Amino acid sequence: MPQSKTYYRKCEMCGYECRDSGNWSRHNKSKKHLQRIQELEDKNRMLELENELLKLKLQNAGTTINNIDNSNTNIQINVFTPNPNANNLNDIIIPTLKEMAEREDIPSVAIQKVIMAMEEGVRPILYHKNSLYVKQDEWKQDQEAEKELNKFCNNKYALLNEEFLNMDMNLDSVFYDRCMEYAMMYPLDKDTITHKLKTKLIQQ
Repeated sequence: MPQSKTYYRKCEMCGYECRDSGNWSRHNKSKKHLQRIQELEDKNRMLELENELLKLKLQNAGTTINNIDNSNTNIQINVFTPNPNANNLNDIIIPTLKEMAEREDIPSVAIQKVIMAMEEGVRPILYHKNSLYVKQDEWKQDQEAEKELNKFCNNKYALLNEEFLNMDMNLDSVFYDRCMEYAMMYPLDKDTITHKLKTKLIQQ
């Protein structure tokens, strides 16, 4: 196939150049390209950790001080690093409104069950030393984590409302009313998702 005169791509990661979309697609999946991305991510993470170490206060660090003749001081600092390969929050697949109604799980409980069904190391929500962490592309902490979790809840709440509005009104009236209640009358936010779940999401 002749190369396009207008198509041109250059990979910022490794300098690869091409004028064919098929070759470009194959390059993005190549071992060399993916390895380069991982190397850059690792380098960025190391820089982040170095910055975090500079900001840590002594009361958050394990400190051992040995006062001998030369007054030697040994300081050991433990930095908490959540799993970078954990699931993204937005990748969580929650049950449909009908499935929730059939199981009689309100939305917040249904989402909690999905999170707790995941292996501990890949859950996108966790707590460490009373700090909330949420994974969406990267780990976010405290206020940023709360903002990300509330955004997730708002999106899911809107989807449940949309599903209800498109629902067949000829369904069994009790079931239909339950769907309406679950879609519109139960709050879905950071507090309802983490309610009674915090202790189960703590990581040391």
